[in-house]
Amino acid sequence: MKLKLTFLFLLCLSLCFGQKQDNNWYFGDSAGINFNSGFPIAILNGRVNSLEISSTISDKNGNLLFYAGAKKISSNTSDLFLTTWNRNNQILLNGDTIQGFYSSTQGCLIIPFPKDSLHHYLFSLGYYPGFVNRLFYSVINMSLDGGLGGVVQKNVMLSSDTLSEKMQAIKHGNGRDWWLMVHSTTNNTFYEYFIDSVGIHGPNIFNIGSIYGNPKWVGQMIFSPSGNKLFFADMSGYMDLFDFDRCTGIISNYVELGTAPYNLNEGPGFYGCSFSPNDKVLYVSNGDTLFQFDLTAGNIKTSKLVIWIYPHIQVELGQHKLAIDGKIYIASSPVPFPNSIYDSTNLNLSVINYPDSLGLACNFMPYSIYLGGRRCYGGLPNNPNYNLGALTGSPCDTLSIGIGEVKKEDTWVRVYPNPNEGLFTLSFLSYKKYKDVFVYDVLGNIIYQQLKVYGNSINIDLRTQAKGVYFVKAIEDNFLSIAKVIIN
Repeated sequence: MKLKLTFLFLLCLSLCFGQKQDNNWYFGDSAGINFNSGFPIAILNGRVNSLEISSTISDKNGNLLFYAGAKKISSNTSDLFLTTWNRNNQILLNGDTIQGFYSSTQGCLIIPFPKDSLHHYLFSLGYYPGFVNRLFYSVINMSLDGGLGGVVQKNVMLSSDTLSEKMQAIKHGNGRDWWLMVHSTTNNTFYEYFIDSVGIHGPNIFNIGSIYGNPKWVGQMIFSPSGNKLFFADMSGYMDLFDFDRCTGIISNYVELGTAPYNLNEGPGFYGCSFSPNDKVLYVSNGDTLFQFDLTAGNIKTSKLVIWIYPHIQVELGQHKLAIDGKIYIASSPVPFPNSIYDSTNLNLSVINYPDSLGLACNFMPYSIYLGGRRCYGGLPNNPNYNLGALTGSPCDTLSIGIGEVKKEDTWVRVYPNPNEGLFTLSFLSYKKYKDVFVYDVLGNIIYQQLKVYGNSINIDLRTQAKGVYFVKAIEDNFLSIAKVIIN
């Protein structure tokens, strides 16, 4: 038994500390924490000054690469931008005046290029008069400035649609590419982008979930640690839970978990939210109250349990964030924002020590993680789960290959040219048997099929399709081969 416990402990350490891209957090009023020692230690050299917005990325060894956020809380038009800082807390080359806003829930997000460790996307929700958000991206090249990095593309608009303050990303089922998700303001529309080594594709559009009309658009949207669930909380008073398919990107099985209409006199709707490491417990905060849901319950909605209530309404619980140590950290601050208050509620983070446990056994400890004299506000860094791997054994696990590459078990199929302009040849090393051929888009829709193909090749014409990523599936005597096709 002792040997088994030792093995499990070492396995836990391996899982927790194997990848450390999310080990440095910068947020709030020059606040920060570092997890490289296995527990949070305050960082005092940060330059961020954001009510909500920030994002930070480190390398796989936990060394800071760069971070982004607002540098000043101000209503002046010239201050309504984001800034990026390098590991020395200096502004990246060309790293200022990036579209963004200091009080945007999940207003920026950093995603590494697939198969390219030197380049990163910084996605941001640009501020326009009237709090209208539009989606932009900038590109950071870490080889510039002696390895400190610089911005080589800035403020490229991806969407001119009016978006809410919700933005999050999750690894594709192949463990390499990404799905980026944003949400509209006053309806139930999700906009989804697929990101691979070729570029950004989409959006795919899903209309599912609550239709909220209150112009708050504020609150977190999160994926579960495994990526099979998507949830959002909204200040207009909605909580929506969905299933998510990392292979196809499809959102489904909407469950409404409750409403609490926003009322300026009675307090806000829902804002912060988080999943437990085992995907089985959901936490949501509503102003001064922390709730818990049991996702294994027959009726999830009725499993709602109050974990904690702050006795004074002048303090609001902010964003949640699951850390590499398996604990959930929660920001909080007196309201209104900004303020000149320095007290226990904003000089510390709160923590859920055992988030997999139901009820009070989760051990919520308010205002217990000291920030070294720095203050938090409502936000914590908006980062995806960089450590999430491939869905082993799933259909899309066979897609974890580069353009023109074929896995060993798939050597009987070739695509050329690849990339192409929509006209390509699919060749078979085996040509004595009949094959069924299908072409799918990234949502899993069949856009082309030809049954009982005989011979060693087939020409496929997809020139009427939009540029992007497609998947060819060939079946011969129950043997499956899958190849990726790039149309550009």
